[in-house]
Order: sequence, then structure tokens, then C-alpha cells
Amino acid sequence: VAEVAGGVGLIASCIPPVADALPWLKSASALGLCALCVVVTPSNVFMLTHNAPGPVAVSPDAPPTLPLAGHAVRLTMQAFLITCFWGMANI
Repeated sequence: VAEVAGGVGLIASCIPPVADALPWLKSASALGLCALCVVVTPSNVFMLTHNAPGPVAVSPDAPPTLPLAGHAVRLTMQAFLITCFWGMANI
């Protein structure tokens, strides 16, 4: 729900009448999404360090795991998103 609300806020802040009426919307939405990414980071680090089950099934009997490269891509994208959202919140 928070992701959708933040995304809708960012998209709505690109519409000129909305941006004029609610100048704080872009910063608030971006800051909320940045905070959400920061809060989720420890769980992704845990998944990386413990090779926790992920969405890719290895075999029907084994618990699904995500390859190490998948975890690395997830953390890289998360750092990128945190940086982008922080930049949007501070403009």
C-alpha cells in the first residue's frame, strides 16, 4: 500500500495543477519511498548472507533459492532507488 501511495504521489506531482496546489507532494512521496527502501534493506541483506529462499525454485523438493547474482542485483537496485528517492525529496 505504501509503495502504491508513494508512486501515485510522485506521478501526481508531475501534473502541473497538482504540483501547484500541493508543492510538498513530491518531496513527501519521495521521502516515504526512500524510508520504505531503507527499512526493507536489512531483510535483503539477510537474504544475501543466509541464501534465504527466494522466488526461483531449484527443484520441487528443495526450497526455492535465488542465485547470488540475483541478491547482488537486488541490493544494487535498492541502493540506486534510495539515492534517487533521496535526491527527489531534497530538490
